[in-house]
Amino acid sequence: MNSADGGKTGADSVGNDFGEEAALRLSRDDRDRFLCTLFAPAERRGALFALYDFDLEISRVRDTVSDPMVGQLRLKWWYDAVAAMKSGPPPRHAVAEALYTAVQTHGLDVDALLRLIEAHAEDLTPVQPENLDGLAAYAEATTGVVAAMALEILGAGGSEAAQRTASDIAVAAACVRLMRALPQHARRGWVYLPKDLCAAAELALDEVRQMRAGPPMSAVVRPVATYAQERLRAARARRAECRSEALPVLLHGVLADHYLKELQACGYEPSRRRLRRGPDPGPWAMLCLGWRALCRRY
Repeated sequence: MNSADGGKTGADSVGNDFGEEAALRLSRDDRDRFLCTLFAPAERRGALFALYDFDLEISRVRDTVSDPMVGQLRLKWWYDAVAAMKSGPPPRHAVAEALYTAVQTHGLDVDALLRLIEAHAEDLTPVQPENLDGLAAYAEATTGVVAAMALEILGAGGSEAAQRTASDIAVAAACVRLMRALPQHARRGWVYLPKDLCAAAELALDEVRQMRAGPPMSAVVRPVATYAQERLRAARARRAECRSEALPVLLHGVLADHYLKELQACGYEPSRRRLRRGPDPGPWAMLCLGWRALCRRY
């Protein structure tokens, strides 16, 4: 599957006017989702952009407030706005209106969207996961829910193999993203490293928050990365079972694999300067993404 728009890229190739503003924001702030969505059919691209833009909007609430109570109020507004979609249009807001169009066009589950908001509300005062299962549960409640709804937009939601594969890739991608974001999270006092792994490596919370590089940190990050690799392998084992319509969601596995290799090259120490930061995966990753999309492999 490839982008069949006569060579157009970016917001010009969205194909739906209600997704253009969302596409512009994602191209700047969430390049992974933006790039993968470009391989979706033009008529479904706008809805994907709207869904991802909504997730970006609510997941960023905690980054824009210093008081969790203020964050709760903002997410309460979003909760009420989405709940209103069960019976009619939401309050006037560009992101909410674009999401409502996607809900109406593709029959997205409003209750799933509400659960997503609730999961991000817990992010305002994040709790360190007990183990890898706890980390995976958090990833499934956030990134996994979005991936499942993206499959619905693409017309692949009815495939059990696609659902399981998208879940594996979403969890792997979320785990990798959290490990790469350790330095930024540490500055805010947020710790997503599993407790049991920290205890086994004798890595104290203060050491995590101060981002002290060394064997204890890499001893915790490495098994999380290994777990992500295992979820990616499980996803790829079902390649023959997955419908091609699901590819724009499954392509996130290509970028997760790229970031895993970066982590490995840095000795599983996310504080190393040579680890690429920011929303852009880099030219090599984008080249790999295009090639794997052309071959329909994730």
